[in-house]
Amino acid sequence: MKRNKIIILITIVLAISILSTGCGEKVSEQPLDNNVKVSTKDDNIPIIDKDDDDYEAISNLDWPADKMKPLPTPEAEVLYITEPEYEDSITVVLNFPNLKAVQDYVEQVKALGYVGHTLIEGGEIFSFGGAFKDDNSVFDLIYQEYDDSTTITLSRDTSYSVQYFEPDEDIEMDLANVDMTDEIPWPKEQMDKFPELEGKIKRGNISNESVYMELDYVKKDDFLSYIETAKQLGFDFITNQKKFKNTISFIGDNDKEQTINLNWDSTKATINYIRKK
Repeated sequence: MKRNKIIILITIVLAISILSTGCGEKVSEQPLDNNVKVSTKDDNIPIIDKDDDDYEAISNLDWPADKMKPLPTPEAEVLYITEPEYEDSITVVLNFPNLKAVQDYVEQVKALGYVGHTLIEGGEIFSFGGAFKDDNSVFDLIYQEYDDSTTITLSRDTSYSVQYFEPDEDIEMDLANVDMTDEIPWPKEQMDKFPELEGKIKRGNISNESVYMELDYVKKDDFLSYIETAKQLGFDFITNQKKFKNTISFIGDNDKEQTINLNWDSTKATINYIRKK
C-alpha cells in the first residue's frame, strides 16, 4: 500500500511541474523540493520519512475551498494537497466512495460551465478535463481504479497569457450539392443488430468475421448517439472511450468476445466490427 502512495505522489509532482500554472499561504506544509510543497494537517507529522524513503499518508485533510473556487466541495476524503510555489495551481488527491461518485462530481463541475476538452473512460482510468471561460481556469481530474485515488488539479491564468478556454464549435456541413450515395451498401447482415450510421460510406472491407468501413459527412451528435447504441447492444463489458475536442474514439467488447471500434474526426468516421475471433 505504501508503494502505491509513492507512485501517486511522484506522479502528482511530475504532473504539476509540467502542466500546472500561483502560490498561496499554506495552512501547514512540509517541503518536498524547491518548487513544490505538500500540505498536511499537522506540521509535526511529516509527509516524508527519509529514514526508509517511504511516504506516510495524512488522512482527513480539509478541502481547500478558498483556493478551489468555484469548484464544489466533494464528498470524499482528502489525502494530499500540493501547490507549486511559482504557479497559480493546486492539486488535491482524494478518495471518493466509488467511481459513480467521481462521475457525479464531474457532472457538478460541468454544470458550473466547465467545457470539456478531454474525456477518457474505460480500463482502469476515468479522466476529464475542462476549462471555464469566466476566469480562464482549467480543471483536470484523473481517477485510478487500482488504488481508488482521484487527482484533481485546478489551474488558472488570469493574465490570459495562456488561453485555456476554447468553446466547442459545431462543424457545419453543406450537403446540398453532395452526392450522399454510398460507395458500397450498408452490410446489414454482417453488422448484426447495429443500425446504419448516418453518413456516406466511402470504402470498406466486409467479411463474415469482420467489417471495416470508412464514412464521411458524419455529424458529431449522430456519432455520439451511435456509441450509446453500441453500449445498449451490450458492448459495455469492456469499454474505452476518449474525446479530444473534435476527435472521439470508442472501443467496446461484449460477453461474446465481439468488439466494436468506432472513431470520428471532424466529419470522418471509421467502423471496425470484429464478429468472430
